[in-house]
Order: sequence, then structure tokens, then C-alpha cells
Amino acid sequence: MKLLSQHEVRIWCEKHGVQATPNGFSFLGGAGEHSVDFSIPMKPHQVIFLANALVPKSEREPFDEAVFLISDWGIWNEEVEKVGQTIIESFRKPSGTESLHEKPGHLFHGSERSAVCAFLVQAISVGWDAYVFFDKAEHFLFVSHDEWVRLIARTSDVAKRFAQSLSQWALDSHAQTGS
Repeated sequence: MKLLSQHEVRIWCEKHGVQATPNGFSFLGGAGEHSVDFSIPMKPHQVIFLANALVPKSEREPFDEAVFLISDWGIWNEEVEKVGQTIIESFRKPSGTESLHEKPGHLFHGSERSAVCAFLVQAISVGWDAYVFFDKAEHFLFVSHDEWVRLIARTSDVAKRFAQSLSQWALDSHAQTGS
């Protein structure tokens, strides 16, 4: 894992077909985006299942690099935030000493898939806003502190595939189609 500044995250994203917008991020061109929103599951093992299901792992959608951007934290009370910060700092320590404010982005290699899932579980558990981008995937993720995850897909087929694969867990989901 390598720590990235907000600027470095934007450069990486643009290089991989994702652009920063005033409201977050979208695929370059934006037209035709499709999304599925999932409510955060209540059971801890379901949060881990959700993270594993959303991070590419198959030949169908492999990735060589992923970027995890923690975009908002400090939302909840001091005790919750302190626990969250302690865990994230322990993950980050081997990669550098810069603060989360200085370098909120994290570049992972495909061999670090479990670490991407762990960061995703952490953001969901603590209630932080975060984005997860994959260099070769047809989707990226947004985690909201309001207890939902949005999968943004290039095609409706990708969005439908994820919605169907997660339906076995009876997660509340809502599909949206772009123009």
C-alpha cells in the first residue's frame, strides 16, 4: 500500500477513466452510468460478505491497482472516531507517517485484495465516507456515513449482476439508471 494525497488520487482516477465532479466522482463522459445502492447490513459477518462481494476477485473483473479514498471522517462522537483512527493508523503505519488529512488516499496492488476489503469493512463499520476505485473494473464504490453503499457501474448489466449476486442476503437495494 502507498499513501496518496487528494491530488494524487484525482490524477490516478483521471488516468483510469474516472473524473472528480463537484458532487463526488463519475466515469469520464458520465452518460450511461448505472448505480445500485445497498443498505449496510446489521450483522458483522454480512459487512465482511458485502466487502468481499464488491471488491473484484474473478477473471471477469480483475484489478492490478485499487485506490481507496477516505473522503469524510469525524462525523460521529469522539470515542467512535478515536477507535476508527487507531485502526486505520495501524493499517497505514508501514506505508508512511503522513496524516489522514495530508494523504487520505491509499493505492493497493491486486495482490492486496484482502487489505482493500479490510479498509472497506473499516469505513462501513465506523461510518466514514469513502470511495474505492479499481483500474480495470467496470464499477467503483462509494460508502456513505448514512449507512449505505453505492456501486456505480458503466453498464446496466454490471449493476444488475451485483444486485442479483447480493440479493441472497436480502440487503435493501435500489437501482438507478443514468442518462
